[in-house]
Order: sequence, then structure tokens, then C-alpha cells
Amino acid sequence: RIDYTDGTGSLLLEGQSTNRITYSEQIGTALSVIDLSVDNNETTSPEGLVNAAMITTTGTSQPRMEAPVDYNSTYAISCFVKKNIGDYFGFGYYELGLGNSFVRFNISSGLDSDISYDGTALSDGKIQKFNENWYRISAKITTGSSTSKSGGKFVAMKSDSFSNSNIGNKYYIYGLQLEELSYATSYIPTNGSTVTRNADACTGAGNTDLIESSEGVLYAEIAALSNTADNSKFIA
Repeated sequence: RIDYTDGTGSLLLEGQSTNRITYSEQIGTALSVIDLSVDNNETTSPEGLVNAAMITTTGTSQPRMEAPVDYNSTYAISCFVKKNIGDYFGFGYYELGLGNSFVRFNISSGLDSDISYDGTALSDGKIQKFNENWYRISAKITTGSSTSKSGGKFVAMKSDSFSNSNIGNKYYIYGLQLEELSYATSYIPTNGSTVTRNADACTGAGNTDLIESSEGVLYAEIAALSNTADNSKFIA
């Protein structure tokens, strides 16, 4: 697999991870949905297929989708989201003793500087831009010891409220993911069950059948630090 995150291709090697959300694209199928309506297969997703959903807020108090989490655990929660009506989207979590925690992203600006937090359970928010104004957002959830808790929440938000939204706001959403890791890995599609991607491995680097140990090529790109009439010399 090739990673083009920084604009140039590089080999993508990741450890093993499991997406615990059993329907990552059919949004309303497995998650608890509160104050939202869901229309699946509404628009083209980042993979170029018409398999992204549209969600519409039908109530103002934490319009959300929830995925179950365990106590005393660390999770990376992520999804792809695109603006229709409404500039803010994010993640949340509630636990007795910790209270509500949220991280909010501005999906119009897409700026790291516009990420904001409330509470202590959510951290390490990241936003990454894709084609056609899609963003992948992610954060870390750290749960405590109380069994009185919510799930990990995908939440529609406002600029002045982490837990409320406007009725009628609409968002395109795709690729919901919840991993028992401290950081998000690349998207793992699911369709009816959890899916585990095995760890990547790279073999053959330095293989003497490909690169002989007795000879090789030295290559360098060199620029002079001054522009003078003297001859510049390089010795290898």
C-alpha cells in the first residue's frame, strides 16, 4: 500500500488493528442514533463510489451516533466527513466522574488551529483533507473505571456548543472507525462484523540477490555554498 499523505508516495506499513464498528458505511445499521436521520448511499465517498451517507439533525441535544466502548481502555475514533449545511462536527464521550468530553472540528476551514476541546477524555484531535472537500477527523478516547458511561460519540455541533446543533444541519459521512489503539490507522471497511487488518511486513530489503555487497553506486546531489571564481572540489 502507498501513502500519499505528504503529497509523495511512500510505502505504508502499519501494525495490526481492528475496526470495532460492524457497519462502517451503512451508518444507521449497528450504531445507536439519537436526534439524527440517516440516508445511506447519498453521495460519492473518498473512494469514488456512491456509498457515503447523509445525516440530518432532527433534534438539538447532542445529535449523535454511538459506538460501544469498554472502561479502562484507549480508543482511536475516526471518520470521513464533508459539509452540507453546518460547519462543525466532532466526537464525544460521557462517563460518571469525568462528565462530558468533546473534541470539535471546523470542517469548513480544515485547520488544526480550529480544533477545540471540552473535558478530559478526548485528546489528540487530527484533521486531514481529501479530495472534494472531504476531511478525515480522528481523536483519542481514554475511558475510566466507571461502568456508567456512554459509547464513543460521532456528534453534530455548533461553533458555540460542543453538545448541541441546529435542526436541519446536514453532513455527509463515511468510513466510521473505532480502534483499540491510541492513534487512528488507515480505514478498515466493515459490512456486518468487526474486521481485523493484519500487520504489514516488508521483506527483501538489502537482499544480496538484488543488491550485491561487493559493489554499489554512490549518489549525491550537491550545491556550492558560495559563488566564486575558485574551482570547487568534491572527493569521494
